[in-house]
Amino acid sequence: MVRTDGDALAGVARDFGRIVRGEPAGVARPRSEQEVAGLVRAAGAAGGRLTVRGAGHSFGGQSLPARSVVADMSGLAGACRLRPGPAAGAMIKGGGRHTT
Repeated sequence: MVRTDGDALAGVARDFGRIVRGEPAGVARPRSEQEVAGLVRAAGAAGGRLTVRGAGHSFGGQSLPARSVVADMSGLAGACRLRPGPAAGAMIKGGGRHTT
């Protein structure tokens, strides 16, 4: 579910240091690999943008939205494969840490 209320958007509009500000269109907090995949599919089908966010740490605002839906990964406990199978590519780990 994508939330667009002011409280939800305010929580992902600034970086960890509260220095840089982004422009979120919505925020979703997936709790499973299936929910992450659904967000990616929905954004692609709508021609929209999706910003993946963990704790909001970045030097230049890379974790901030540019008029996009934010996928707040801080609630994930494990790892999600973005491409399943033996030739799997990137993974998103709980908290939004990125590994290849």
